[in-house]
Amino acid sequence: MSRRDAYIDTLRMNQTQREALLSSLKDRGGEEAAQLDTNARRHTRVEFNVIDVEITFIHPGGVETRCLITPRNLSVAGLGFLHGGFIHLGTECYVELPTLFGDTRRIRGRVRACRHISGRIHDIGLQFDAEIDPYEFLEPGDAPTAGVSHNIDPSELHGNILAIESSAIDARLLQHHLRDASAAIEVRKDYDAAEEEIASGAFDLIFFGDNALSENGGADYVQGVRAQGFDGPVIAMTAESKGEWLAKLRKCGFTDVLVKPYNPGKLYTTLSQHLPDSRGAGSGSGKIHSELATDPDAADLLESYLKDVETSIRELHILMGSGSLEKMRTVCLGLKGTGQGYGFPRFSDAAREVVDTIDKKDDIASIEIALKRLELVYQRLTSLPIPTAGYD
Repeated sequence: MSRRDAYIDTLRMNQTQREALLSSLKDRGGEEAAQLDTNARRHTRVEFNVIDVEITFIHPGGVETRCLITPRNLSVAGLGFLHGGFIHLGTECYVELPTLFGDTRRIRGRVRACRHISGRIHDIGLQFDAEIDPYEFLEPGDAPTAGVSHNIDPSELHGNILAIESSAIDARLLQHHLRDASAAIEVRKDYDAAEEEIASGAFDLIFFGDNALSENGGADYVQGVRAQGFDGPVIAMTAESKGEWLAKLRKCGFTDVLVKPYNPGKLYTTLSQHLPDSRGAGSGSGKIHSELATDPDAADLLESYLKDVETSIRELHILMGSGSLEKMRTVCLGLKGTGQGYGFPRFSDAAREVVDTIDKKDDIASIEIALKRLELVYQRLTSLPIPTAGYD
């Protein structure tokens, strides 16, 4: 019996029925669902429609029930989901939240709301014991922050972008959205037409459209651009939104994935995360500000540190490629030790995770996932002062 067979599907609905139920609840509006948000501080919630997420309820007396749930929405502080039964308020539980990297995070929380929908179906509000980093679970532009408004001015996006896109419709839309950006964009129909330009170092970021993402997830193209010496972000643009496919793209080496259809705000947020000259564009781009940023004399210190970290991240990719795990561990130990000192405790935690994964002698795929997490956190670090506007 597999692990999943030990979990009970309490809804007992097929995917079509679940999607219809989620759609009908969404059409009712947020008035009833808002009652599930019992936090004193309101958090932005976004749709999180992943089927069959594993959860373990710890009932009074220590009795455990393992179930498969259907999430509705996610915030930094909690999860809303559908469940085929009543759950007492205060019930402790552990949920295995699927990440963008193809693995799961075990998160503890307690039931804070339980609303009857119909029949055996209930809408449950779960409050996490500690706030999560939404960028592990949601695409850039979708991920909510603790009340920060996503407001990115495209004119603050700088750099040279290459889009390898054979679809003229998709290419025109991308160019239209970036017409007011300070970043320049070039479109090529295929990789062969852009190979020499990539080797010349003319671009800061590369998009690959759906047609370049073959069954192997575009791994050949990612390897190709790296072989040409390009070490910048490589982003896949795809209309396929299945979790397995998105995880495969990341495992193939893509820095990030932009799921279509996308709105301009989601595009700008993704670019602000990755374009080297757009660090900190917009107060709500999900940037991680240093705890030292309140000191006006710390700006140069932080900027110098981030340049050193960039060098370390590049070194880690080289070491990963050569299988030099002990040297990787040494570099990450250094990052772990300095991150919190420079006011970035989240970065120290991510570096520690790489060290722990190496120490546990996990498989290479697990180490690659930990490294990708570290890089994702690095891409959000900024030396800019903490914004004073844009909070609820």
